[in-house]
Amino acid sequence: MSVIGRFSDLTVDFNDHRLFHDLAASLEEGVTALVGPNGRGKSVLLKLLAGELAPTTGDIQWHRPHYRVDQLQRLPAGRVADALGVTHLHDTFARIARGDAEPADLDRVAALWHLPAQWQQQLADAGLNTDMERAVDTLSGGEQSRLALCAAFLRRNHYLLLDEPSNHMDAAGRRWLLERLKAHPGGALVASHDRTLLRGADAVLELRADGLRRHGSYEALQNWREREAAALEQRIDDAEKQRRRLREPGRVRAPQREREVHVGPRHDAARGAQRRGAARHRGGGRGDHRAVQLVPRLDPRRLRRLDLGRFLDVVLERRGVFPSLSGRWRPADQQLRGHREGRDRRTLDLARRHRGP
Repeated sequence: MSVIGRFSDLTVDFNDHRLFHDLAASLEEGVTALVGPNGRGKSVLLKLLAGELAPTTGDIQWHRPHYRVDQLQRLPAGRVADALGVTHLHDTFARIARGDAEPADLDRVAALWHLPAQWQQQLADAGLNTDMERAVDTLSGGEQSRLALCAAFLRRNHYLLLDEPSNHMDAAGRRWLLERLKAHPGGALVASHDRTLLRGADAVLELRADGLRRHGSYEALQNWREREAAALEQRIDDAEKQRRRLREPGRVRAPQREREVHVGPRHDAARGAQRRGAARHRGGGRGDHRAVQLVPRLDPRRLRRLDLGRFLDVVLERRGVFPSLSGRWRPADQQLRGHREGRDRRTLDLARRHRGP
């Protein structure tokens, strides 16, 4: 496939917060889906590509015109014909129909007599049974959004940048949208959580905390997430097994994997009692005392500090735990706050119902 556009080293800072850095990808023909958790920056990336925002650093190159439709696109006042961007041609056909056309009007539409029927058919397919003279401000919000998409699809040589285009659409509307996207010759980048659209995409760009990752299809993305989630969960299991082994009687205290800083007389007394109990156990003294290993718990709010790297997003996004703008991990359910040491697996499982695409 030919490359329509590319960007490299894209970095965006808002005040003191870095939204993303060093993004790079090529945009090819066909439909490419853009996925990622809410707040990660999908809408910002589309605005950067459309030239509506300037990146802090980075370069964007286009080899074809592009056109963006916002998630809550609202059209300026005027007629349906004006919103579709066919004002002059529509008025020319109207003059010819009234019988007051000039010779120049006939020359202008000599090879375009099929267009009025095509416009009406596109509106009807989108569920807009209206005429071209109707005022836009008499349409509902959902109808205006579909009209904006019709206007985009009429720009056949443009690469489309669509932000959540299927919001508030029923099943029939989603099927229409996917059919139009697949038939659009200019190509499109579609930010969406809609699985109907994602499954119909030719490729998927996943916006992650560590950058963009390309997948050949939505199924390939799902398979990759499952593999990464399984790998991370295995590491969690291994850490739990290691912690349990270290707490068994007779185990020698192993070196700490993560240094923990404690202050205060209560901690000093506890550590002293712990050392005395461990010494009695090693020396065969009275009591069933154990040497206690201070193994750090795998609490999801502290996973980032354990350097789990690229595995981090996979499980936490699956389970609904996402990074907030402050950089701290925000649980998707308030119940997570009540789970402490030894309950890290159940803590992650509580967020299963928040799983996204």
